[in-house]
Amino acid sequence: MITVRDYGKYISLKHKKIRVVSTGHYTNGDSEEFVGTCRVIPLPQYIIGSIHNNIIPTVGIYQEDYKHIVYTPITQVQKLFWIKKDIQSIIYSFLVCKRMSISQDIARYISSFTDGWETEEQIV
Repeated sequence: MITVRDYGKYISLKHKKIRVVSTGHYTNGDSEEFVGTCRVIPLPQYIIGSIHNNIIPTVGIYQEDYKHIVYTPITQVQKLFWIKKDIQSIIYSFLVCKRMSISQDIARYISSFTDGWETEEQIV
């Protein structure tokens, strides 16, 4: 669960691709996953009030597939991942190709295969 004290961990996630795993309010406690671009970080100006007049800090995730923003209360967030481009696989493939004296054409083919891979770094 994210707390306000963890703010320093996820301040840099705004406008970056993230994956949030939260307890589902509508799915009877099962976990829900949202993948998208982080648009809102729970600052005091981004607090949404509930119908019971409770103040709930939220994380806003823009989902490009559905063209809308999902607001998830930070009290329900179990895990938060930063999805970033995987550059280690490209570097390692070039190092292996260089060490094994593999031609540059094959090395470019391998790097084009690994291009677009993503890795996740757990923030919370």
